[in-house]
Amino acid sequence: MCCKRGTQAYFVDAYCCVEESRLSYYRTKSFQQKYRTAPSNEIRESVNRGITEASEAGQKVVLPSSHVGGPRYLYQNYLDYVALCRRYGCPDLFITFTSNPLWSEVTESLAFIPGQHASDRLDIVDRIFHMKLNLLIDDIVKKGFFGTIIAVVYTIEFQKRGLPHAHLIVWLDKDGPLTSDNIDKLISAQLPDPSIDPVGFEVVTSFMIHGPCSAANPACSCMIDGECSKHYPKEYCDKTTILQNGHVRYARPDNGITAKKNDTDLDNQFVVPHNVDLLVKYQAHINVERVNRDGMEKYLFKYMAKGFDCSRVGLQRTRE
Repeated sequence: MCCKRGTQAYFVDAYCCVEESRLSYYRTKSFQQKYRTAPSNEIRESVNRGITEASEAGQKVVLPSSHVGGPRYLYQNYLDYVALCRRYGCPDLFITFTSNPLWSEVTESLAFIPGQHASDRLDIVDRIFHMKLNLLIDDIVKKGFFGTIIAVVYTIEFQKRGLPHAHLIVWLDKDGPLTSDNIDKLISAQLPDPSIDPVGFEVVTSFMIHGPCSAANPACSCMIDGECSKHYPKEYCDKTTILQNGHVRYARPDNGITAKKNDTDLDNQFVVPHNVDLLVKYQAHINVERVNRDGMEKYLFKYMAKGFDCSRVGLQRTRE
């Protein structure tokens, strides 16, 4: 556990061994000798070629939905999300909770072995993130942080640096869609006044400021063709409004409050929507958004069940 990159390689090898064991179980399972799978057009082509025995058509090994991460597993989850939407209507909140490698629990655990970083001990980061995620779900579901909840679904993903983050979709128990006044009670997109709420101002400055990008930093990773892919900086807005297309324009007043990030003063135009109380408690990036009620729920469900990033590599032997 003290080999840094070697430890990461061990994690990958151990994961591959576990996956291989699971796949081997499905290959040798008894029902694989009984069932086969094939698209309907492939079956028609087989019949046209004169194949009349079902045992000679299609794929012999079927990867069932019980295999976590498989296509059937993801598609089944998507159908479950749609069923919840059919039962309870469009969801209300979309929350992204990202782990913080500087959590005190992480730094204290790494202090036992000098020279280690959070990326060297993914086991520690993942365990602490899992505990905090469970606490966040308890706050939302059992303690009613956003009010009475009728349904919650979530998925966990990993960033390219290895940090886990979770996407949560929340259905609130309420009468009708969220209004502008209700949104202001749950979501904020502005810097707190440091003279009134210095703790809130500090956490928003640390975790919920986008950029700097655009003219302040044209080389930022979010910049594509000279424009921010996240559409920052946002427009100033004195009051939260719901546009005709269903999108929400959060209140971002031009009140002169700024925060310094990378030697650049940024104001409310660069603040990511959040809930200050959650930020203070969990000390991490927590993006809270009101769900657009104009067909956005189907996109969110596909996003939640899209699976892992994959790449295909081909190896070819060259003759000398």
